Amino acid sequence: MKQLIMAGLIATFCTSAAEAQEKASRSSETFIEVGGGVGAIDAGSFEFINPLGANYISTFPVPVPGVSKTKGNDIVLDSQRRSAMSPAAEFTIGHFVTDTLYLRASYRYLGKYHLSGSAGFPLDPTIPITIAFDQDYYLRAHAIYLGIGWQKDLTRTLFIDLSAEGGAARLRSVSRQGANVGDPFGHPARSVTNLSGGVEAGLGVRVGRRIDLIFKARAALLGNASTGLSQQMMTPDGNYGINPGEQLKLHNLKNYSLGATLRVSF
Repeated sequence: MKQLIMAGLIATFCTSAAEAQEKASRSSETFIEVGGGVGAIDAGSFEFINPLGANYISTFPVPVPGVSKTKGNDIVLDSQRRSAMSPAAEFTIGHFVTDTLYLRASYRYLGKYHLSGSAGFPLDPTIPITIAFDQDYYLRAHAIYLGIGWQKDLTRTLFIDLSAEGGAARLRSVSRQGANVGDPFGHPARSVTNLSGGVEAGLGVRVGRRIDLIFKARAALLGNASTGLSQQMMTPDGNYGINPGEQLKLHNLKNYSLGATLRVSF
């Protein structure tokens, strides 16, 4: 009987020591994460700069039904869609500096998004007819971040993971104008790099001794984006075209995502 009790105490001690050692070793763990999910973009405002077009609309003494409003050199777009969704992905490498705190570097593919609006123009000074030109904006976003995170065990298999990060976001913009009426033109492509930062919250599940599955929600600020300035372009028949000096701009871009990552420690 004494031998059984002694064996049980030794087993309990060894198990506790192994668990303590495993927990302590986390402070020197390096890990990689690979994951994906669904991203969303939201623009605070969608601006259509068109000095010649705005001046043309303002020359009409009586507003024509369906014609877009103007504000200085801007045409106020109708039927705006300033939010969109896209697949997203990430790759991260990190290192625990204590049992609960870690540092990380991440590459994120934030997604490819299609935003849109419509600009209505009067067809002719003598004919009260309006023609609308769709403004289709295509945005592709990538980012590189450095971050700090905090992890707290809830149970032996569940934990919470909170982090904040800062870095640079690369935003590439291009547009198509008047696709609804067969206009083949668009504003030229332009890429910008903005300072960016975000926060993330996750719920993790330990599926192996060094393998975790983490479900995450994330929000980030991306700044502003815009297409390039257009040059004068006309169709051969002269019916449709794009004015010089036109540009589409997105202001105060925010990015959100929901997804999951697989973390492997070593």
